[in-house]
Amino acid sequence: GITTMIVQSSEDLDKIQKLSSKHRAVGSSTEHDQSSRSHAIFRLDIVNQPLLDAMNELEETESIKPAMQTEYAKKRTMELRHRIIAVEKKIEGLNATIESMFRKGHPLGGKMMVVDLAGSDSDARDIGTNGHTAQQRKESQAINKSLLALKECIRGLQTRQTKKL
Repeated sequence: GITTMIVQSSEDLDKIQKLSSKHRAVGSSTEHDQSSRSHAIFRLDIVNQPLLDAMNELEETESIKPAMQTEYAKKRTMELRHRIIAVEKKIEGLNATIESMFRKGHPLGGKMMVVDLAGSDSDARDIGTNGHTAQQRKESQAINKSLLALKECIRGLQTRQTKKL
């Protein structure tokens, strides 16, 4: 699954690395005794604090709106309606602030992707003493199939980005 965490120090990053290592599947292959048997993608977004603050405030404000609307559906009072309108205006204002930061070229930071791919073992070896076990062969085939799917996803992302440029 996807998990988002806020990192404000190298210690935070170390904690995330240790946590993610617990989810890493490793196994023995004919090539390595600690071969990755799962894929992992780590994305680090570096953003400036004003943008982060605006995005957090937007998320918090948006989370309030559904409860207010539910309450308004039960009790249709002018006070609740005015509060909902105020929240909607705040959301519009925050969206405009965030869009403005992007348009004006604020130093937004950067993005780094680290990908740990499962080992791509050849499944052409014989099953037996010098080759794969039947389970390793199935595992290799599944890994190679998922690597092909991942390649197509990356190719699709590249095509989409090229069209935007």
